[in-house]
Parts: sequence; structure tokens; C-alpha cells
Amino acid sequence: PYNPRYVDEGATEFEGGRAEILLPGVLPGEYRIGITIGATHEYWDCPYDGEHFWMPGIQEEEASPWYAVAADTVTTLAAAIEEGPGLLEGRIIGSWLDLDLSIPPALALFTTDSIPVAGLCAVDSRGGFSFPVFHPQPVKLLVSQEGVDQWIGGPGFADATVFDLQPGQTVSGIELVQSGLQLDSRGDKIFLWGPRILLYDPADMSLLATTNWSGAGGALTGIPNLWPGEYLLYIMPDPNWVGDQWWLPQWYDRAPEADLAQVVTIGGPGEIVTLDVTLERGGTISGLVGDEGITAGYRAVVVATAGGDIVWGFDTLYEQRTDFSVIGIPDGDYLVGVTPPWESGRHGEPAPDGTIWYPGTLAWTEATVIEIRDAADVTDLV
Repeated sequence: PYNPRYVDEGATEFEGGRAEILLPGVLPGEYRIGITIGATHEYWDCPYDGEHFWMPGIQEEEASPWYAVAADTVTTLAAAIEEGPGLLEGRIIGSWLDLDLSIPPALALFTTDSIPVAGLCAVDSRGGFSFPVFHPQPVKLLVSQEGVDQWIGGPGFADATVFDLQPGQTVSGIELVQSGLQLDSRGDKIFLWGPRILLYDPADMSLLATTNWSGAGGALTGIPNLWPGEYLLYIMPDPNWVGDQWWLPQWYDRAPEADLAQVVTIGGPGEIVTLDVTLERGGTISGLVGDEGITAGYRAVVVATAGGDIVWGFDTLYEQRTDFSVIGIPDGDYLVGVTPPWESGRHGEPAPDGTIWYPGTLAWTEATVIEIRDAADVTDLV
């Protein structure tokens, strides 16, 4: 108990409502024991990640007692699991089926104190699920898909329906009808590599969900598992690819700031709103750097917003490559630097120590400011 650490594990199957696990060779001391119920079972009609609790049947590890194990003895402990699980049955329908998405929704269970009980359980091809709970208790059911979460009963945990399961009880007829968005930029002819879409509540600018541009392929995507209401959308490259995409981050529809963004309204359950997204090209900063004797490894050219060393975008240079091009840059003032060998950049993080800033200083405060106006291309930096 004074230095908690993993000690051992074992596995078995239920037979006649009982399961026994023997852990030999455990050193004398005090221990907490966690139990996971998983694998296959006659009740499971979908993949199941396992139900987790602590001896003798507690969800919170900190509330579980310590069990003393003496030397040269077999210590027997019992966990009571009511015979016959509770069962939640229902279906998740609506936008994910209409958008023809390949990855179905997944379900997870939580206690009314928001402690995880079990998950994830994928629905079948028609949206149906049959979810067993071997340690029945009041639970709430989370639906997760493509980075968007909502609860059975409402979008947030506080709105969620409480299912007070009893041993052997089946609760059926549970249903969620997803709403959704469909984003279409096929007319822009711009290659897309993992765009990220952030959904905000326009009332308080709280982040509701972060999802990736995926779905039907090309420049057409679907966002499922939404609920009726109002949204603001921010579309940006994946942070790993900022500076490697031609198009500009934007608040829909082509707004540079959130207060200028267009509010998107979903009117009712099952509704899918289609948005025509125009992706605009940004500016470019390109040029050459010295090879400085580098024959292996990599470094990066980073572009940071003026007034600091926080990386906006970057171009990683492998081995002896000396030309660079950071693209898709919004209008603004920027600094350009070269990282030390074996260092790269990452959007939103400080540039690595030892970065040399254009035209040749270790202090970003002394670097030359590069201006991008009207999506201009600044070339031939050396």
C-alpha cells in the first residue's frame, strides 16, 4: 500500500456461475485486486472490451480494501457477482447509417458518479446492441463515434437517462436517433490530408467535439452522432500536417474569427445538414537552408507567429535536403527558424531549443519579421 504497483494477473472462465483464479508466488504483503469480465459470452452480440471493478465489488480503486497475504499460506478471497447479468438492449440509428459510414458507433457504461463501468461495445450493422452488465447498478450509456460523444437521454452527462439495472433484468427499447452534418468541398480540387473539425457551442464557445474529416472519401465527409442545436465549425489541418496543406484554416464559412462565423443549425433528430465548404489557399514561405554537414537524420524549418516562438507550421527536412516550403499560411506576421539536427516542430508548441532564426540568430526577439498579405508567396529565403 505504500508503493502501489502491478504484481500479477490470471484468467479463467465462468463455469456454473463460478470462476476461480489462482495467483501463485505472491510475496507477503497487502494488495488490492481488480477484476475484468470480458471475452465471449452468449449475451454478447457485439465486441466487448470488458467490465472492470475492484474486490469485493467496488468501482473506485481508492475505496477497495487492502487484502493481507501471509507467507506460506493460500489466501482465499471472494467477490460476489449476482448470477444473471442485467441487459441493455436497443439501437443507434439516424445519421451514421444515412451517411454510409464504415465505423459504427460504440457504447460505454458509467455510474451515476461518472465512473467508467464498461466499454467499448460496437453496435451491429443495423445499429442494434445487447449490452450485458454483470455487476448490475444504476448506469448511464455513452454513445461515441468519430470523436463525437453524446449520452442516451441528452448531449451531456447531466442530461443522460439513468438505467437502474437489477440482476437478470432486461431493459429493451432503448433508441438514439443521431443527427449529423455532411461537408462537401469537392469543387475546390484541393488535396485533403486529415483535416480536423472542431465543433463549438456559439452560446459560450465551449468545445463540443473534435472529429476528423472522414467518411465517404475524397472531399466529402459526414459527421454523425450530433444532436439538434446550434454549432460553430472550425476547420483546420491535422496538427501533424499544418504547413503541409495549401488551404487555410477557417471558421465556416471562410471567416477568420469566431464572431464572424456562420451558425449552423440542426433542427431535429435524424436531420442531416449539408454544408458546401470552400477551402481558400494560403500563403507560402520557401527557400533554402545550409546543409551544415548533415548526412543523416532530420531537422525542420519552423514558421512561428511574430511576437513569440510558438510554431504555427513546419517542413521537416530529411538527411541532406536543403529546400523548404511551408504552405497554407494565413495572413499575418511570422518568424522563420531552422531547428537543430534530430529536432522538428509541432503546431502550437514552442520551437526546440537551439533553433536558429532568420537571418541568423538564436534569439527569436532579434529575428526578421516575414509578412504574409493576401495569401502572398514569400520565396528565396536563404
